[in-house]
Amino acid sequence: MKGEIKQPAELEVGNATASDKLANGFPNEGDAQKDVDQLTLEDIREQIRYIEKAVATKELNYISRVVRSIVPLRRKLNHNVLRGLVQGYFPNPSPQKTYFMEFLPEAMDTDCSVSPFRPRSGKANTPLLPEVEVYLHLLLLIFLIDEHHYDEVSRS
Repeated sequence: MKGEIKQPAELEVGNATASDKLANGFPNEGDAQKDVDQLTLEDIREQIRYIEKAVATKELNYISRVVRSIVPLRRKLNHNVLRGLVQGYFPNPSPQKTYFMEFLPEAMDTDCSVSPFRPRSGKANTPLLPEVEVYLHLLLLIFLIDEHHYDEVSRS
């Protein structure tokens, strides 16, 4: 059988059920959403680092990079991501945190929420840069506009 080539077995992934996906190592939909939220939080943390670097070095190239990244980031924004940002960047007893939280819907179960996001663990006592606060406010406004909450946008 020299001329005969064996074909590899075909996998039918498209018709797999949820239990088959879990058994075969495919993540379920909730885990995928959590991963997307975590990646979005990491992207925003990177953009905030660029803002801090721009303030420290007075280089506008970093700010323009942050502004260019807003469009792809806009598609990934949701209330879980914004809640994680507010909880991660604002200290607990702050008026800014309560201001931001009043525009976000209440958190669902812990199953739907993002794992704790602590980008400023060593800098908890230092105040947030005004530029970073403006960036977070811009993300909140973009989210509210995309969700068609125009009354809340005009209030903020």
